[in-house]
Amino acid sequence: MKKILLITLTFVSFFTIGIVPDANAQIFDRIKRKVQDKVNNKIDKTIDDATDGKKNKPADTETKTDKKSSSKTEPPSGSENADSTRVDEKTTADIPNDSGMETYKKFDFIPGNRILFYDDFTQDNQGDFPAHWNTNGGGEIVMDKRDNKKWFEMKGGSDYAPLDEKHFPKNYTIEFDLGRNTGDDAFKSTGLSIHFSDKSSFSYDNSGYLNIKPFDDDTYIGVTNTGNDIQTKINNAVPYRLKNVSNVQHFSIAVNGSRLRLWLGENKILDLPTLLRNKEGQGVGKYIYFSLGMFAKGNEPAKLLLGNFRIAEAGEDIRSQLMTKGKFSTNGIYFATNSADLKPQSNGILKAIADVLQQEKSMNLKITGYTDSDGDAGFNLTLSQKRAEAVKNALVKDYHIEATRLKTEGKGETEPVADNNTAEGKASNRRVEFIKQSN
Repeated sequence: MKKILLITLTFVSFFTIGIVPDANAQIFDRIKRKVQDKVNNKIDKTIDDATDGKKNKPADTETKTDKKSSSKTEPPSGSENADSTRVDEKTTADIPNDSGMETYKKFDFIPGNRILFYDDFTQDNQGDFPAHWNTNGGGEIVMDKRDNKKWFEMKGGSDYAPLDEKHFPKNYTIEFDLGRNTGDDAFKSTGLSIHFSDKSSFSYDNSGYLNIKPFDDDTYIGVTNTGNDIQTKINNAVPYRLKNVSNVQHFSIAVNGSRLRLWLGENKILDLPTLLRNKEGQGVGKYIYFSLGMFAKGNEPAKLLLGNFRIAEAGEDIRSQLMTKGKFSTNGIYFATNSADLKPQSNGILKAIADVLQQEKSMNLKITGYTDSDGDAGFNLTLSQKRAEAVKNALVKDYHIEATRLKTEGKGETEPVADNNTAEGKASNRRVEFIKQSN
């Protein structure tokens, strides 16, 4: 039986206490009862007191390379519903993403290299619940009608978890996009809780969790852990300010044993060394789940959309791999679909590569691009070459690496490292490799 990686999403009233304004009373009461079964009142009181006591607040991970996925996605062979690209008003949305490379210049998140779970929802039919997720409620796949990109629309009062057989290792990273289909200020009331637990069920036992409003540029984030086996209890409200708030926020999370770090967009929000530490000094973040507390104007809960969800194991640092193995391969350099345009989330890897080259003045690198097998092989070969060149150009232009130290090559869909028939396999095959060259 498959284990649940315990990533759940449910609407809660955490942000209604001293933080969320104007929630309908009936919805408030219903959600409050749900949360009180999970969270003790001490947590709410602490965040509320911390917020009231602080008067002055301080100042697309999509990596698709195939042509099909950029417009119409073909359903799997033998699927019951072949109409995966139908467009109707109910299941469409406009979700503009206006972040740019320049805003991510200080972004230092390094994604893991071995993909454990990946879902961009391209294999799911519009209007259906996604096949690789579990829930105790509802949800459906919707499509951005401007570019036919699919999103998972989450419903209020539901929990969600991706299905997978793998346990989280000691060091892993999580990335996903969270979208809103409107720029209305009502979405500032949207609260997201991210839970890390040692149990494979929707449980608060021995867990650490964060509470954040991803579309509000100036607010507080709740940081809490709970359980008898937690070594150091934390219960705090930390102020933060976002520099850029778009209709799509990119989340990046790094877990290293008991340490947790969070980036929201290009901003590093938290670095918590002991949030997940138990009494034995081990991390409790074997599983995770999310909770969403969302309120729009009026009586209806707001809806948020999940996209490009990725969990990956983190290995050796980049410098060690290049120095000892002579090679570093990454899926963490992202491009626009069917394009060699770099996405801003790529800057963490690019900066790390540049740091190594600046430290090792005699090191030269060959940059090789790869794609998955979707689309035309000739197109993929050309695209992979252009992407390798785009990486070189970014290192030269943005990080001042000498162009003569970098060579490029594109190998398209050749030399796959995983099965191109699965979402995880395709994501693994869409990669950029850096190979140390002899002088």
